[in-house]
Amino acid sequence: MGTTQAKTRILNNVGHGVNDTYFFILPIILPFLLDKFNIPYGTAGLILSCYLLVISIGHYLFGKLSDSTHHGIIIGTGFYLTSIAFIASALVPTFTLFIAGLFVAAVGVSTFHPVVYARIDIGTPKHSGRAMGNFEMWGNATLFVMFFLSGMLLRQIGWKGLLIVFGLPGLIVGYFFLRERFSKAASSLKSSRADHSSSKASIPVAFFAVFLIGIMLRVIGTFGLLSFIPAYLVNALGLHPDRAALLAGLGFAGGLICAPITGRTADKIGPLPVLLVVTGALVPIIFLFGLSTTRWLVPFFIIFFGGALGGCYPPQNMILSRIGSKLGSGEVFGLLMAAVALAQSFSPALFGALADRFGLEAAIRITSLLVLPGFVMLLIFSRSAIVRRALARQGIAR
Repeated sequence: MGTTQAKTRILNNVGHGVNDTYFFILPIILPFLLDKFNIPYGTAGLILSCYLLVISIGHYLFGKLSDSTHHGIIIGTGFYLTSIAFIASALVPTFTLFIAGLFVAAVGVSTFHPVVYARIDIGTPKHSGRAMGNFEMWGNATLFVMFFLSGMLLRQIGWKGLLIVFGLPGLIVGYFFLRERFSKAASSLKSSRADHSSSKASIPVAFFAVFLIGIMLRVIGTFGLLSFIPAYLVNALGLHPDRAALLAGLGFAGGLICAPITGRTADKIGPLPVLLVVTGALVPIIFLFGLSTTRWLVPFFIIFFGGALGGCYPPQNMILSRIGSKLGSGEVFGLLMAAVALAQSFSPALFGALADRFGLEAAIRITSLLVLPGFVMLLIFSRSAIVRRALARQGIAR
């Protein structure tokens, strides 16, 4: 059993890293797309937004499906679909076919996160904060390596070559997820579902909505900046795209450090105070980032931004895994990831439109203010006696 769980954990972590690259390959090649197709920031943001909107819809559908279908089949098929679509997008002759390939890839991308969060939730009923933190750590580690490799490879193979290179690993990872269907992990996971679903706490729908809205506002205020950091470094600071990719990767180095810390801290003192601290810290970090005109300070702001953002996910997912009421684990994480991806879909278009209207630095400062009402919503959620009692019954409220 221990060996099977270890293999599942390794596969989850590796799959997380590969899947996360599909979210950030577009921001890396964005400076090239702006130049090659002569499109404004607003149009580029709209493309990213439509890509994420497809992912949002898929998150909920595949999350719900995972409560009745083996996880390996869903995730493995998703990896194959995404890899093939990305490779094809790099080879097609027209911009229209390129965009169509991205949207097909988005369907495959949407299969992973809600399903794998449910796997972790079911498989680690104790020390879930540490498990979520380690999971996020591996995702950030892979993204850091991705941005580093992109910085080295962009000059040599160009943006189309980069799409092919980062499309290939999904074919390998997808095979291992599909093969898992016939392993011991299948029966082990199936036997854990019924016991786990009955252990969730129940809170009123209104409080659940407050929590989701708080998360969505944070995402709207952060994902646009995260997507446009390479373009900001190229167009505002004058860096070459390969150096911009290297520097943008520092944000994931911050997440690599902070995610396991916030996960373990949430196990000790409860996830609510941890989530409030890291969410609140994002507001001044982003605002000061938008004020900075000193080039040597920018790497520090990127690290702090990535650290605070990456630190949000372990306590956030720890809370969600315990307030799912009678929903299955896949459905409740599908609902969260759909809400997150929906917010992400608005964020690049909003940021791009603000950048076209007011400039990149002003857009950064304006979007930082969107995180503030998200923090207030989470504060309201955390102060509710109903929520605290529900989490206390799960042993994660302090």
